[in-house]
Amino acid sequence: MACLLLLLGGCAQVLGLDKTKLGETDAGTDAPGVCDGEPVACTSSTGRSACGQVFATGGEPLRVAAPTGEACVAGNVEGPCALQVAGLPAQALFEGAAEKAIAGSIDDCGRFVVPDLDSTVIDIAVTFNALSGFQPSARLVLNRPAEVGEDRGLAAFAVLQSTTVEWATQLAIPPDNTTGGYLVQYTSTNLTPVAGEAVAVDSGSPLTNPPGTIPWAAYFGAEPFGTLDPAAMATGESGTAFAGMPAGPFSLEGFRMGRRCKLENLRSVSNVLIHIVEEGC
Repeated sequence: MACLLLLLGGCAQVLGLDKTKLGETDAGTDAPGVCDGEPVACTSSTGRSACGQVFATGGEPLRVAAPTGEACVAGNVEGPCALQVAGLPAQALFEGAAEKAIAGSIDDCGRFVVPDLDSTVIDIAVTFNALSGFQPSARLVLNRPAEVGEDRGLAAFAVLQSTTVEWATQLAIPPDNTTGGYLVQYTSTNLTPVAGEAVAVDSGSPLTNPPGTIPWAAYFGAEPFGTLDPAAMATGESGTAFAGMPAGPFSLEGFRMGRRCKLENLRSVSNVLIHIVEEGC
């Protein structure tokens, strides 16, 4: 499997919250010279653009079988070309205000750009939707610099609807329990995934409720957002978890003995998987 490297940049007070950083990733290397580097369209003029790479669950870059590095064209629904990408303020996502979204573009390497988002909005969501095949998802990008430019190297995950069913099967719960919630990546201050991190909410103890009883949490193993281990009580090697959350607002936390990381004032969105990175855990 291609190596997934998450380099986190940026700092603190997101949605009025504790310290967090932007997620970045290296380009894939299994199509050298075609899929390497940022997309050509990663530029800005009047606002702040969001640029990055879409990954499949498990950590492989999401690409067509024979990528060219060109923008997806109408009628091509292979791999990342099935996705429609857009960006909007995080608060607008929470409120269901889709009319505030700005459409972006994606190429057949899975590299995306949402151009010239309002640079005064420091907390945004990059959304991924498809007519079929993929579950609606969003990548929160928090505490952007309030200036014209680009947020580069963002990592996002596209989740097949069939994968949400597999997750539910792994946990022996109804499938509708895994079509919405938070996909959480816990990382340390030196940018590496944190194993042994338990999900907590609102300064409480680690979640012990069974899946399906809000709030609840389950944990992935060595691959980011790969297979859920129903017996796990904390993150595995990938540092990733699935958190079933209330409507909100709530603080989503990572807990280890003597240490807690926290992101406050978050909300859930029905039928949307929200990907977030918690740094400094």
